[in-house]
Amino acid sequence: MLKLTPTATQFTDTLFVNGLDGTASRTIGDPIAAGAPGERSTWKIGGPDHFPMRFLIIAADDPAQLDAALAARKAG
Repeated sequence: MLKLTPTATQFTDTLFVNGLDGTASRTIGDPIAAGAPGERSTWKIGGPDHFPMRFLIIAADDPAQLDAALAARKAG
C-alpha cells in the first residue's frame, strides 16, 4: 500500500505537501495561537499526533444526494 506523506513525489504543490505539518495552515489563515479553536493541535485528523491513514471526501451538489451517499457509506 502506498501512503500519501509529505515525501510523496507525485504531489508538488507546497501547500499540499506541507499541509499536515502546519506550514500551509498558517499560510491559509488558520489560527496559530496554541489551543485556539481551529489551531493545528486541536485537529482530530492531521494534527501533530493524528496523521491520517485514509482520507475520504464525499460531496454532492444536491443535499439529498449527499445525505444518501453518507448514509450508504456509513451502512457499508
